[in-house]
Amino acid sequence: MENKNVFLDANIVIDFFQASSTGNALAASLVNFLLLSKRKIIVSPVTFAISCYFLKKSYSNLKVAKKIAQKVFSHFTFSEHLQSDVTKSLKSYFIDLEDALQYHSALNAGVDVIITENYHDYFPSKVKVMYPFEFMCLYNT
Repeated sequence: MENKNVFLDANIVIDFFQASSTGNALAASLVNFLLLSKRKIIVSPVTFAISCYFLKKSYSNLKVAKKIAQKVFSHFTFSEHLQSDVTKSLKSYFIDLEDALQYHSALNAGVDVIITENYHDYFPSKVKVMYPFEFMCLYNT
């Protein structure tokens, strides 16, 4: 099975959580596809924090938001953030430091592919970067 270790950018996870997002259906399809294909889904702690912020805004009940986060994130593996990731991010070509931190976190996790809605944010990358639909079309065999 090709591309066993898949890193999801924060924008994918946020779309997954936000039913009103234009990318929600695609993000949900992608996550379901990844789970069914038994790929390892890796996200960073930054993605967790950003996603929980949006969940808290979407649900007035904090207990409900936490329960949803627990259910979804139990299927994901978290990458580590190292001091060297921060240093590399600050010295990198990335305009957005969050993207730089995500990228270096993905590299350290040894992922095969980064899936994002913002392909251009990861250029150039040492890791394959793909859009969700592109990934599902290529690996849906």
